[in-house]
Amino acid sequence: MNIPDELLIFLNNVKHVSLGYNEIHFLNARNIEAGQIGYRVDAEGQSLITGEEEAWEEGWLVIGNDRLKDPFFIDLHLAESPVMTAAEGEGTWDPLYVADNLERFGEIIAALQVLSEGRSDPAALKSKPLTAKERQEFIKMVTQQNPGSDVWYWEDFLEI
Repeated sequence: MNIPDELLIFLNNVKHVSLGYNEIHFLNARNIEAGQIGYRVDAEGQSLITGEEEAWEEGWLVIGNDRLKDPFFIDLHLAESPVMTAAEGEGTWDPLYVADNLERFGEIIAALQVLSEGRSDPAALKSKPLTAKERQEFIKMVTQQNPGSDVWYWEDFLEI
């Protein structure tokens, strides 16, 4: 598997983020191929890329997942390599764009890291809830820097 250097650097430097009930876990450079099982390939290494509509696509590469095990993935066949997510277990893949590219996704994760300080679990978030201003500033940043993203995903991520 040909993995771009930019992605390897990203995965070696990004940190998991947890905000109340929501979290994002990332693969690292050593386990990126194993992280493709169930998406690009099955447990025996056979391709799950069929070319059918709403099937996993050749250019998609999993980079992490959320608390529901929904994958975050990039599209290596598109010039900007947008970051997407899709619901696991639906039988089809209907991606949502969460960041216009890997760099912007890193900026979103960095902003979430700041918001998660002292709020990494449900009890901590309950005792130190996000303010309306914090939510508005985060969503404004996502919207301005990622005009192609489905911003409602991030609005939902901030909800308890």
